[in-house]
Formats: sequence, structure tokens, C-alpha cells
Amino acid sequence: MKLGRNLASGFDWFLSSWKSTDDPAHGDYTFRIDLHGVPQLVLKKGSAIQFRAGSWNGFRWTGAQAMVTNPVYTYEFVSNETYVYYKYELLNSSVFSRMVLNASGVSQRFTWIDRSHSWVLYYVVIVDQCDNYAFCGAYASCNINRSPVCSCLQGFEPKSPRDWSFLDWSDGCSRRTLLECDKGDGFLKHTGVKLPDTTQASVNKSIGLEECGELCSKNCSCTAYANSDVRGEGSGCILWFSELIDIREFSDGGQDLYIRVAASELEKIGAKRSSNNKKLLEIIFGSVIFIAMLAIGLMLYIRKKKAVKSSSLTAKTKNTLEKDYNDEDEIEAWRLWMEERPLELVDDILGESCTLSEVLRCIHVALLCVQQRPDDRPSMSTVVLMFGSDTMLPQPKQPGFFTERNVVAAESSASKNDSSSKNEITITSLEPR
Repeated sequence: MKLGRNLASGFDWFLSSWKSTDDPAHGDYTFRIDLHGVPQLVLKKGSAIQFRAGSWNGFRWTGAQAMVTNPVYTYEFVSNETYVYYKYELLNSSVFSRMVLNASGVSQRFTWIDRSHSWVLYYVVIVDQCDNYAFCGAYASCNINRSPVCSCLQGFEPKSPRDWSFLDWSDGCSRRTLLECDKGDGFLKHTGVKLPDTTQASVNKSIGLEECGELCSKNCSCTAYANSDVRGEGSGCILWFSELIDIREFSDGGQDLYIRVAASELEKIGAKRSSNNKKLLEIIFGSVIFIAMLAIGLMLYIRKKKAVKSSSLTAKTKNTLEKDYNDEDEIEAWRLWMEERPLELVDDILGESCTLSEVLRCIHVALLCVQQRPDDRPSMSTVVLMFGSDTMLPQPKQPGFFTERNVVAAESSASKNDSSSKNEITITSLEPR
């Protein structure tokens, strides 16, 4: 599928909704690339933006964290003198996918599952409150994991405190201290965010972040700057010259944004951060002492119990790993992954109750957890982070139970002892990762 424009002919590729479920005439909603300022993907009702995926950062749209590398889709963005377009293609020609924009303005991508003969939802636009355009107003950020979800950026305060107390954030925020360009305004770094609306922004792909900051500093109308491409060490420059609208914070991922504030405001924020860091160190120090004392007590208790249970533990260890283990599912999962057909693992009973992008991530993480080398497998804390974020995952390596030959015999022909586990590895201690 392709969305964009042929600049030479003026021809547009875009999605348009039906007028109603029964009327295929052009409806109110369109899903297209907006070429004003820096190109960005937007969902509009008439001329009003409902959702903004953001500008392209080399990997994905800045507000589309679900667009991660996977064995199903490949994404591409082209911007030159002739074309500006975005397209995605299926890596496996045997997989069918379609994207729809219904009469209510909901954009969804479906994938055909041949086994169940049904279309299953893969991705949907506007997942939560923070996906709604300018939900928190100007100079504010939206974080779905925070309550309330909206908060003013550092150095800013609500325009209407009364409205904010009633959870009406539409008016946004304003500066606590007005800018004084000739007195050395500075920039605050905000990490892990969706870049603001680029309708009133400009891009220069030939310079880096340092030169970008210098350009913004010299122009009193410049309100913020950021890299336009985050690949490698980052490159390119986006400069904003208006209010910063539609910023979102991500728990993981996102980009760095440098926002202009008054010099006096920088001093206040710096002093506050120093105070907070001191308090944090005190809390960490106290916590470490408590945990250390708890660990020492637990060690003494375990050592005492270990002597009592050692004999019975030895007796029980024999053949404890001779339980039935069916590795066929794991082998099948690995085979389908390598053949770029992982969606065939989805059980028919799930039907339309799941989002395929989330299922695909579960399969990906599961294969990472059963890699042959223990050092390659993620720890449980890392697994939790993988499920709680949309960061790019490493490609899984061959599973440990996929080997079809006698591994022990290959490594040591002298060893003739019977193994006590199905994969010919005797485990004498359990260490959860």
C-alpha cells in the first residue's frame, strides 16, 4: 500500500472513508501525508486533524511506536523532488493484508489467516487518549501511564488552572517566564517523546544536531529543534517556529526534543533537579542497606536449611527432568518464523479478539527465551521490558531443543553415561533469568 503524492503530476495516493456503511461515496475522513512544513502522516475529518502519526525519522513515524521490524512487513519512506510517499509491503507473498478507513474514521489493518478463513486485526489507529490530536493542548505532553495523562512541559504552566482542575486540558500551557532572546535563552532536553506537529517546521537534512541547535539559538522565533533522522548517531535538523502541539511521552522509544526556555527558568529547573537527585540518592542508599541486611539474613537461613535437606534433595534430583516435554510446537514455531509465516501459529479460537502485532511480539519474545545459548536468552526483567514497550527486538537464534543430533556425543565421544534430561543436558541447579 502507498500513501503520498507525485509532485510532478500532482497525483495523490490516500485513503478515503465511505459516506456511510451503505454509501460508498467519499466520506468525511481521509488518511494521507500532509506536505505542509515537514511531511507527516495524518488522519483528518474534513480539514481538522484527528490523529497524527508524526514525521518520518528513518525507521518509522515518530508517533507510531508499533511500527517495528518484523518478518511480516517492510516499511519505506521516500522524499525527493518528484515523490513524497510512504508504503509498506508484505515480505511473504502468500500473506494477504488490507487497510481500511471506515465511515466513523477508524483506520485498521487486517491480515488474512488462511487456517481460520478470517480477517484478523493487526493494527488500529487511535489506540488511547494520547493518540487524539492535540489532546493536551500546546506546550503540554500526554503520557498514558500517568494520571492525569496531561502535564505541562518543564518551564510552562496551565493557561487555565481552573479548566485543568476539571480535566479539561484543551487550552494547553504557556511559559512561566517570557523568552528574552538577547539574554541567553537555553534549551531543555526532553527524551522519549513523539515530536510535535511539524506543519510550521522546516527540515535541513545536511547538518547535524550541534549545528541544528546553533541555528535555533540564533533565530529568536525558533521554539525547538531535533534530529530528523535517528539512525546511527542521528542526522538532519528539524526547527519549529510556532507553538509545540501534540507531544506524547513513551515509556520506551521516542526521540529527543530540545525546547527553548528563558535563562532564568533554566536556573530554577537546574536547582530543582539537584535537590531531587540528592533526595533520590538518600532513598537509594537507605534501600541498599535494607536489602543487604535482608539478603544476609536470608543467606544464613538458607545455609541452615541446606544442610538438613541435602540428602533428600540428592535422592529427589534423579530423573526429575524425565518429564514429558513436547518440543514439536517449538520446532514448528521456529520453522514458521524462518519461513516468514509466524501468523500461522495464531490459534483459531482467538479470532478477532487479539491484535496480531501484539501476538507477533509474543512469538518473537518466546523464541528469544528458548535460544540454544543461555547467554543469548533475555533475563526475566528484560522480558518484562520487552512486553511493556515497542522497542526493536533482536532476531532470535536457533532454539536449544531444535538440535537433531546427539550434542553430547559430538562434543565428547568418551562420555557414555545416560542423560537425565530429554535434550541430553543434566541440570543440577536452577537459576531463574
